[in-house]
Amino acid sequence: LAGLVIRKLDKYFEVHCNRPACGEDCIFTIVACPNTGCNIMTSKKHMPTHDDICAHKLISCPLECEDIVARMDIKKHTLKICPLRKVTCPFSKIGCCAVVLAKDLPHHVSDSTHLVLAVNHITKHETELSKMKEKMKYLEEENKILHNLILSKESSLRNEIKNLNLKTTKMRKRIEYFEALK
Repeated sequence: LAGLVIRKLDKYFEVHCNRPACGEDCIFTIVACPNTGCNIMTSKKHMPTHDDICAHKLISCPLECEDIVARMDIKKHTLKICPLRKVTCPFSKIGCCAVVLAKDLPHHVSDSTHLVLAVNHITKHETELSKMKEKMKYLEEENKILHNLILSKESSLRNEIKNLNLKTTKMRKRIEYFEALK
């Protein structure tokens, strides 16, 4: 039934053959994709189209490193593996702006200028750390002074409250005395 439908709809013989039992030489013979790992089955006629997009097809690295990689792994290869990919120097955070080929990175980082950059970076951080320590020492002293000031004020306020309570008690007693005289 499916064959009948295909023959009816495919008037120009794009997906089926018009010769009955034509055999292995027919362009519509179903074949397996030759790329290892691919399970696609299609006609001989459509295999070149599939081969152009097959994720399992082995292709040359676009960066021309001479590696042969499955199409589905090309992105990973060019970003993480290829020796001809461009990489930023690992010392970029301390001032090296170089972008080199991955294969040249070991030679690049062995350059003594990176040691100078590292020393300068450490010196800068030591200066900042020293300033922070001084600031912390100043703040600790200021905190101690403010703490003592608060303790002193607290003691003074407690005495004032005590005196006010005594005065209030005396005033109550006087009021009671005058009310008793009425």
